[in-house]
Amino acid sequence: MSDDWDQLPLFGPRRGLARHDGPDTMQAAADSQTEISGHYRRLVFQTITRAGSEGHTDDELEVLLCLRHQSVSARRRELVVAEKLEDSGRRRTTRSGRTAIVWIVKGEPCEGL
Repeated sequence: MSDDWDQLPLFGPRRGLARHDGPDTMQAAADSQTEISGHYRRLVFQTITRAGSEGHTDDELEVLLCLRHQSVSARRRELVVAEKLEDSGRRRTTRSGRTAIVWIVKGEPCEGL
């Protein structure tokens, strides 16, 4: 995977960067979070890529990757904003019984649509 995955914005244009005049621990924490986010982003993208046109819901990704909802949904959202993933138009039932969007790699053909 290209290094540009690590450069996707973590919290949008105004958040996610440590103050330049802040303590070194603040910068280290920001760097660590950026590294972790890039790793999770790659995991989410690779897992959805492997699923092909079948795709995955956020709930399925949480189970498959053993990650918290907040981690999965945030990284998946970044990939949608970066136009790497898209809504397949299909929905599947989650563990809670609700329906959820099935996400696929942008441009992946959806069967049955």
